[in-house]
Amino acid sequence: MSDAVSSGRRALITGASSGIGMVYVERLAREGYDLILVARRRDRLVDLAEKLKRGNGIAAEVVCADLTDKQDLARVETLAGGDEALSLLINNAGFAGYRPFVSIDPEVIDDLVDIHVRAVARLSRAALPGMVRRRKGAIINVASLLAISAVLPPDPLPSRATYAGAKAFILAFTQALAGELEGSGVDVQACP
Repeated sequence: MSDAVSSGRRALITGASSGIGMVYVERLAREGYDLILVARRRDRLVDLAEKLKRGNGIAAEVVCADLTDKQDLARVETLAGGDEALSLLINNAGFAGYRPFVSIDPEVIDDLVDIHVRAVARLSRAALPGMVRRRKGAIINVASLLAISAVLPPDPLPSRATYAGAKAFILAFTQALAGELEGSGVDVQACP
């Protein structure tokens, strides 16, 4: 077990149980951040939290939530907005939902917009007042290179109109928000 002492810094990571989210989680744990792990799969989150606590001596809170569900999103918003130690928000949760637009299920459109647009904007809005008040913090929004792929044909790329549009929102939202927050002590960035 690590003898690391908590740094007092806390990060909330959505989509924490796999992929890019898990990479962020493992890196932040090594850097001594206490973590709020948000994802849909409770079993993966619990296993990850236990591993991180043992290996890094940090606190890791598990929040099982589907951010396409308005009640789950509201619960995570409340958590992000009420955490005075929250210094980093990573909006990473998402899914591809690649389909030709003429045949995509309307529910998939709703879920893509909910996770890549609504959740990113709402969680950022919840976390920012405390960060701005403390003049310290950061938000990382995970976008995609597909955000700038609209003019490229769907072959060899996947059919992606809704996904690319949602990721383009993340990119534009992040750029505009970074401009609004200039000089506030809070950094906002998008990563591909």
